[in-house]
Amino acid sequence: MSYIRVQSICVRSLTITDFKPKSNVINDTLKIGFDGKNIYRSYMYFNIDNIPKDEFVNSAYLYIYLNKIDTEHSRTVFYIQPLQEDFDKYTTFEKQPQYYNRQAKFEINKNFHGPVRVEITDIFNEWNSGYMKNKGIIMKSNERKKSLGSFTSNSICDYEFIPKLIISIPELNHHNNSSETVNVMEKSWNLEFRRIRCSPPINVERIIQGTFFIDNIGNGEVKAAVEVSCDLCSWIKDDEIIVDSNSSGILVAKYYGKYYRVKLQCLEQGTVRVNFIYQAYR
Repeated sequence: MSYIRVQSICVRSLTITDFKPKSNVINDTLKIGFDGKNIYRSYMYFNIDNIPKDEFVNSAYLYIYLNKIDTEHSRTVFYIQPLQEDFDKYTTFEKQPQYYNRQAKFEINKNFHGPVRVEITDIFNEWNSGYMKNKGIIMKSNERKKSLGSFTSNSICDYEFIPKLIISIPELNHHNNSSETVNVMEKSWNLEFRRIRCSPPINVERIIQGTFFIDNIGNGEVKAAVEVSCDLCSWIKDDEIIVDSNSSGILVAKYYGKYYRVKLQCLEQGTVRVNFIYQAYR
């Protein structure tokens, strides 16, 4: 039997710590472990709606990039556990979602940095069979020994380093496209504008999953919204973010439509680079 690999990138993540128990941290780094004084835990969510339901996949791996690890031990064990409840911007150390006892674990050597691959096939199959609802995952350590790992989050703008799930499924199970393969591709635009500007529309009929990366390289903040349309005439606003000067943000459409575009707004002059990275049938 032949298999195809499907990617699902992390679309939401954050870190909590008892150093600031009433807030959370959302940036390009996920911290996990214990620094000798404080505990750090991180959450990630992956949209897996593009995988056929009730089909057991051949394998599912989490790929996450380790920037560095601060530890006094030769090896550190980290744990991944599926969530029972959603996490969101209100999640804090004092208000944590419940998680299941099922776990996948992996070890990292003291001097290692780079990509880490963790098999989570059993967890994924329970999501996909409906036995557990996909609410995301928590990553943590045993939190007793000093070991603090810093991993890249989905807020980083380099696609190579964004956390991903790589799922291997039988080719005939992948919808009705058994003769087609999947490519990861990119479209980019550098847009200079005054007050309002829209990116060119993108036909997403053959796209499995796509993410807009917004780099604000101008002097003022920019409001960015992904819009969805079925006819290029009527556009519906979907996800929206505020991107500060010299910073970046991510947009993922939640609604289905034939076309996507990004609408940009600022007070005066704006300069924005828009990257759209997507999976599509070749």
